Amino acid sequence: MQKSETDQKNKNIISPSSLIGVCPRCGVGHTRRSSTKTIDGVLKIFFYKFYRCQACRFRFKQLNSLRVIWFAGLAVFFIPVFGAIWVASNEQPRTVSFTETSSQDTVKDLAEKGDPDAEFKMGLRHTSIVRGVKNDRIAVKWFEKAARHDHFEAQYRFGSALLNGQGVVQDYKAAFYWLEKAARQGSAKAQFDLGDMYYSGISINKDIQLAYLWFNLAAAQGIEKAVSLRDIVVKLLTYDQIAILQQEAGHISSGYRLLSVLDKSRVEMNELALNDEDRALVIEPIPIDKKPIIKSLVPTIKRWWKDNL
Repeated sequence: MQKSETDQKNKNIISPSSLIGVCPRCGVGHTRRSSTKTIDGVLKIFFYKFYRCQACRFRFKQLNSLRVIWFAGLAVFFIPVFGAIWVASNEQPRTVSFTETSSQDTVKDLAEKGDPDAEFKMGLRHTSIVRGVKNDRIAVKWFEKAARHDHFEAQYRFGSALLNGQGVVQDYKAAFYWLEKAARQGSAKAQFDLGDMYYSGISINKDIQLAYLWFNLAAAQGIEKAVSLRDIVVKLLTYDQIAILQQEAGHISSGYRLLSVLDKSRVEMNELALNDEDRALVIEPIPIDKKPIIKSLVPTIKRWWKDNL
C-alpha cells in the first residue's frame, strides 16, 4: 500500500524533461488530445498539438516537431524561388544609350590607332576593378603610349609608376624625366612629386630652391600637402631667391595656362563641327532588362512567425 502511494507521488512530479501529454499544471499524465478551436490561430493549429488534462481539465499545447522540420525544408527550397520571381516582377528596366553600348569598343579602336586620349582611357580602364579588370602592367603600357604622344596626365601616371615600381621596373631617372614633362604642362600631382624628389634628394641632388619652385606651383593648384612643405622650405631661402623663384613659377604657369586655353578652344570648335546627323546617333536610349538579383525574404518570414505565435 505504501509503495503504491509513493509511485503515485512520483507520477505526479514534473521532471525537467516533461513527457509528451503530461499536464504542465498538475503533472498528471492522464491526458487526451483536444480538438482545435478557431481562437487558436492558423499557425498554432498547424504547428502545435492540443491536449486536455483529465484530472484538472487544463488545456495546453505542445510543439509538433515533425511539422516544423517539414515546413523548414519547404521554406529553404521555395524562398529563393519566390524571391527571384518577386524581384523579376518588380524590377524596372534600365536604359542604355547607343554611345554606352559601343563606347568601350570605340575607345579601344581609337587607342590602337594612336589617339592619346583613348590610350589614356585604356590605361585608366586597367587601374581599377570598378572600371574593368585591374592589371597594372597593361595600364602602364597604355600610359606610356599616351605619354609619348604628349598627354600630360599620362606622363604623370607613367612617371609615378616608374617612381614607385608599380606595374614596371622601378627607374628613378626615367620617373624624373616624365614627371618633369607632366609638371611643366600643368599636372599638380607631378609638380608635388617633383618638388618632393628635390626636397628629399631622390635620384637627383637635393635642391631646396627647386623644391620650393615646384611646391609653390602645386600649392597654387590646391595640393594641401604642398602648402605645408612650401612653408617649411621658404624659411631656408633668402628674399632674393624667393623673388627669382616666384618669377620662374609665374613663367611656367603662364605656359601651361596658355596650352589649356588653346585646348579648350580646339574642343569647342570640334563640338561646333558636329552636324545634326551625328548628334542624332546618341539620342535614342535602348531599354534592356537588368539581371534580377535574388533578395532574401527570411526577415519577413521571421516577423510574420513572431507576430502569429
